[in-house]
Amino acid sequence: MSLRLRLILSYVAVASLVFIVGIVGIITAEQITNSADVIIKSTSPSLTLLGQIEAAGNNMRETVIHHALFRKISAASIEDQEYKDAVDELKTHLEEFKAVTNEPDAYEAIAAAVPDYVARTQHLLDVANTSTQDAELYQAALGIDAAEEVFQSAIDNAITEEQAEFQLNILAAQNTSHTAVAINLISIVLVLGAALALGVLIARRILQPIVQLQTAATRMMNGDYSQRASIGTNDEIGQLSTAFNMMSESIQKRDTDLIAANSVLEKRVEERTKELRVATREAQEASRLKDEFLAIMSHELRTPLNAMLGFQGILLMTAKLDDRSLHMVRRSQANANRLLTLINDILDVSRIESGRMQFVKSNVSLADLIERLQSQMGVLADEKLLKFNVNLDPALPPTIFIDEDAITKIVTNLLGNAFKFTEKGSVTLDLSQKDNNLVIAVTDTGIGIPPHMHDAIFERFRQVDGSSKRTHGGSGLGLAIVQKLAVALNGTINVQSVVGEGSTFTAELPLETVNEAEKVAVS
Repeated sequence: MSLRLRLILSYVAVASLVFIVGIVGIITAEQITNSADVIIKSTSPSLTLLGQIEAAGNNMRETVIHHALFRKISAASIEDQEYKDAVDELKTHLEEFKAVTNEPDAYEAIAAAVPDYVARTQHLLDVANTSTQDAELYQAALGIDAAEEVFQSAIDNAITEEQAEFQLNILAAQNTSHTAVAINLISIVLVLGAALALGVLIARRILQPIVQLQTAATRMMNGDYSQRASIGTNDEIGQLSTAFNMMSESIQKRDTDLIAANSVLEKRVEERTKELRVATREAQEASRLKDEFLAIMSHELRTPLNAMLGFQGILLMTAKLDDRSLHMVRRSQANANRLLTLINDILDVSRIESGRMQFVKSNVSLADLIERLQSQMGVLADEKLLKFNVNLDPALPPTIFIDEDAITKIVTNLLGNAFKFTEKGSVTLDLSQKDNNLVIAVTDTGIGIPPHMHDAIFERFRQVDGSSKRTHGGSGLGLAIVQKLAVALNGTINVQSVVGEGSTFTAELPLETVNEAEKVAVS
């Protein structure tokens, strides 16, 4: 018997087993469908009628208000048949709901609210027909609103009760479906057992020559390309054995050619590696030269800018300028200050990256630092009418040993960023201690930062809104400076933010007290 015929017979057997499972599945599906039909037939009419009752009530109210307003504007007489039809429709749907609902309390609540609702709409219609006083029409309309609220509340409660009954029916249907699924699973287990037995039987007749072929293939895979399969049958596996032997001969020949090609390729890779190392060194040197150039140029630019700012200050203090000239001098001074800030930021980043920034630790009073920051940054809060909160953990030592300029730049950059992107609400600065670290947290209620930008904002010249039409200014260097200073001080910086709700930037720096610094100095 050929391998193909054996497999066909096995496929027929498996198909028969699958057919049995399918029949069981159909029965299971039929049971679940019947349960669903029962739920739909028992619940759908009640919910539909509740919707029709609500729509009829709204139609009655809108008809009355429309007629009253039309009579008020045109003083014309209109037949009230449309209103009567709306009232009749409401009552008809209410009676239909009574006949199908399983919740009599729900029907009683709606039935109790309908007469008052109808009476108040009829009262507004009568007032519109007989009175021309706006006050009377307004009072009648208010009465309809009160009655409508009671009516709507009764409808909502009825829908809730019907939905609760629907949930109970769903639970019952789930129990039915669980039973059906259990039967189906048992059938599947039995079919799997039969299929497994059939597979074992077929494997005994087919796998032996395949194992021989696999052994030869494994040896060839391990490098023995002289390996040949010796299967003497005439079936498909015998034909596969012949093809395998031909493939082995071809691979053996190609392996010899590949060894020679690999030798040439290794030489080329070695040459390219040397070129890559040279290019890497050149790129690193170019980056270092760029940072040094930026540091030098930033320093050179600050000198004329400081002179400009000095002359502008003298003009503002001593010169008698008209309003137009005063405005231009102030605008010039503001832009010069902005340019000086940008140059200082570029200088700081370049000095940090080139390793030229030196950190000098000293005794820093946290109370004095907080007072100075409140004085400096409070102006920004006052300009934008924001609340500025500062919290200092009492557990912190009063004086710490750290580079004062570095920690000041970290906090001022974080606070400046928070004030810039917050239009309403508050900005909060928290200083606390975690393990042996000083934790600086700045929280705002601003625009927030999308998750995909949480890492990018710490790159140089990167902002959340980098378009030409962005509404917030800045160079995009503040957070880059904060991160580089935190890393230089052996600390970390991270951000947590939700778009539209605000952001929290948290910097953790090693906390070294004055006593610890003295011990290190003595040792």
